[in-house]
Amino acid sequence: ENSDAAGQLPWRSHQPASQLRDFLATEDVKGRALELGCGTGENLVALARHGFDFVCGVDIVKEAVEISTAAMQMQPSTNWQVICADILELPTEDIALLDGGSWQFDFIFDCQCFHCLYQMDPEAAAQAIAHLLAPGGELLMLTGNSEEPASRGPVQLSKDEVLQAFDAT
Repeated sequence: ENSDAAGQLPWRSHQPASQLRDFLATEDVKGRALELGCGTGENLVALARHGFDFVCGVDIVKEAVEISTAAMQMQPSTNWQVICADILELPTEDIALLDGGSWQFDFIFDCQCFHCLYQMDPEAAAQAIAHLLAPGGELLMLTGNSEEPASRGPVQLSKDEVLQAFDAT
């Protein structure tokens, strides 16, 4: 069955994003990984299986965090954490990471989170992500593409709009 436990998580795919799977299969990324807007954990599981030293997921939706946590508890890896928080308020001293590390990550995956933050404040969204990415780190961001049909999908951003949001970082 492909319905979520709560019946209220329409974004749940039950599979990691194909772009993340392809990226992890071809790129040699290591260290600590963060997923922004981790949803129900399918991508977190893929990150944990890839062998990152530490995997952290953040989502503002409590029910999604609970489902992500349950998915991660079924994995052999124990070096992970799922946090219910507002990405625009990170990093915060109020939340300690279980690996003892800082709020900077070697790899950040964003699957359709940036476009939501962009609607509230493009520059704040970009600053939040920039502060979470370690120097030399990599960001894989999936967001609505302005070249897609306007009748479906998330908010659509052009490459220039995304890059312009990050200009001040």
